[in-house]
Amino acid sequence: MDRGFRITEVRPPQADWDLPEYVFESDLPPAQARETMDECSRLNPTAEKTDEELRVIYDRWIEERRCLVELGYQPEEPPSFEQFLSDWRSPRGPWMPIDGVDTDSWTGAEYEQAKSTCILEMFDRG
Repeated sequence: MDRGFRITEVRPPQADWDLPEYVFESDLPPAQARETMDECSRLNPTAEKTDEELRVIYDRWIEERRCLVELGYQPEEPPSFEQFLSDWRSPRGPWMPIDGVDTDSWTGAEYEQAKSTCILEMFDRG
C-alpha cells in the first residue's frame, strides 16, 4: 500500500520462465494510478532472455508440437531456431506449438487431453 495499491492476488507463473502475476487494487484516481504504474514499470525493467534460455523454450515447444502431432493434430512446421530467436524479439512474436491448430473448436475434453498430455505451458483457455 506504500504507493496507493494493494495486492489482492498472486497468480502462479503460466510457464517455467515467467514470473508470478500480481493483481492490484487501488483507490487512486485513474490518472494518478496510471502515472504510478508507469513509474513502477520504469523502476522494474524486464530482463531480456538469453539465447540459451530461448533455446530451452524452443526445444520444449518442439516437443509439445510433436506431442500434438501424436494426438492427431497438424500444427505448422516449426521455424529454425535462428528464425525463432528473431521472431521472439519482434513485435509479431514467436512461433508456438499450437500454430495451425484450431484450438477454438476444441471440446473441453480435447483441451484437457492436450494440456495433460502435451503440457502446452503457454496455452490457456480464457
